[in-house]
Amino acid sequence: MSFSLYLVHEPVVVSLRLLTQPLSPWWLLILAPLVSAPLTWLFQRYIEAPSHRLARRTGALTSARFAQWSERRRSGRAAGQVGEA
Repeated sequence: MSFSLYLVHEPVVVSLRLLTQPLSPWWLLILAPLVSAPLTWLFQRYIEAPSHRLARRTGALTSARFAQWSERRRSGRAAGQVGEA
């Protein structure tokens, strides 16, 4: 969740500063965490976590296909070497 917070906090701070310009900048110390926390949770749940699941599935599929390809290549070479001997 820390990566989501890292991505969310800067736009929140800048937006709040622009929206609360007439107020004291000290209000950012109170408002920024209150706004960033729910946005961070939403970002992590709906963007970061699904992308991690997709990466795991894609990696597993690629690894399995590479293993199949490698095995076919190895068995093909072994069969070719047996015929040459």
